[in-house]
Amino acid sequence: MTQSRNPGSPVAGSDGWAQRSPIVEAIDRDGDFLDVGCANGLLLEDIVRWAASAGHAIVPHGIDLGTVLIELARRRLPGFAANLVVADASSWEPKRTWDHVFSMADLAGLAGLLERCGYQVTGKTVAGEPPISRFAWTAP
Repeated sequence: MTQSRNPGSPVAGSDGWAQRSPIVEAIDRDGDFLDVGCANGLLLEDIVRWAASAGHAIVPHGIDLGTVLIELARRRLPGFAANLVVADASSWEPKRTWDHVFSMADLAGLAGLLERCGYQVTGKTVAGEPPISRFAWTAP
């Protein structure tokens, strides 16, 4: 499956908005944004642009189990290549915190870790077929 670039902000009522609005709306300030399971970096690229259109500067960070996917993400976001790393979220132990974190619900162990670190769930949506929950967290 090929992911294409969706220019501009997500539009209310569109599929892009239904799936991504909780993420975009959760960004209430400048800061570092971690995408757990970032794949090829498309969401990170969009989040940086969409947040900028709302007046927020976001520094993208991502982890993914796929080496090839991280390479694609590094090509997509060359200025932030050092922030994109290969890691297994199920056993990953972060050594820092971020202002904003996004993950899919199938990374349930991550939710407990983030909540124990004081992060608040600031957005949630269920979309797709089959339905997949997506969560956005914001640091206190």
